[in-house]
Amino acid sequence: HSMQTDSFIEEERLRIFALLAGKPVWQSSDSCINVCSELDWKRCVAVHLWYMLPPTASVADALSKYESAFQGSEEVKRYACPPLPPYIDEVELLGLDEEMNETDSKKPLYDICFHLLKLYSDRHYSLQQLLDPSTVTANHLDYRLSWHLWNVFQALNYNHLSTSCQGLLHASYAAQLESAGLWEMAIFVLLHIPDSGRRESAVREMLNLHCSLEETEESMEKEQSLTEKLLIPIQWIHQAKAIRACREGDKRSEALHLYKAGHWNHCHRLVIQHLASGLNKPKTTYLHCTHKQNCKWFQL
Repeated sequence: HSMQTDSFIEEERLRIFALLAGKPVWQSSDSCINVCSELDWKRCVAVHLWYMLPPTASVADALSKYESAFQGSEEVKRYACPPLPPYIDEVELLGLDEEMNETDSKKPLYDICFHLLKLYSDRHYSLQQLLDPSTVTANHLDYRLSWHLWNVFQALNYNHLSTSCQGLLHASYAAQLESAGLWEMAIFVLLHIPDSGRRESAVREMLNLHCSLEETEESMEKEQSLTEKLLIPIQWIHQAKAIRACREGDKRSEALHLYKAGHWNHCHRLVIQHLASGLNKPKTTYLHCTHKQNCKWFQL
């Protein structure tokens, strides 16, 4: 270096020499050699693990050294790229970095793979950051991967996610499925809500919105799937249909589904107030399914 012989060596080869020497940044005669200058963040982590640390170093040690490399400090300037999600290209790096610096309260945006490595290194690492959709997609309302990852973490006994965050995951993914027309799958997601009261309320609300009075082949298949695969009580479906019939002013259908839902008192009051006057007319067979053993529940 004192003889400035390095000026006759190609920069790429000097970068290799610095890497083998364990020097992430080296000042040559002509320029500053940065071994991480053309590497993505995953390769930067690998470089620190394989060349900058002793063989006994752990992944946690490599992540710590890499964090110092892309965050920088008073002693060491930044020389590695941050672990940004793959949907952010290099053109946006500069503007995003400045935006992050301006808003200190805003949490930095990192790749989900980086968060997974942090969780591997520290079992108590924040799951809220890891499960944020922005770590993997530009669509902040796309909770597909986040919801499935949360179920995987639960199976691996990573349960340190707050109840409010769990509720946000379930509700957001259910809303995403509902908007795609898959409301029966949204019910499957809502069944994962831990609190039994909130779970029942969410499922009933979804049924109230989507259960149809028209008995088509498609609707019957969905109802069968709900009752046989998801074990949704058939009474919930009939109550949802009774609510829809009430909204549409169909008193006969409302009375029928109230009966099938087991709300016999309500059904009886509805019949007496709105339908009894027409029972003596011929061909009124819509209540002939009523079982006599249930008549003892009818009260005026």
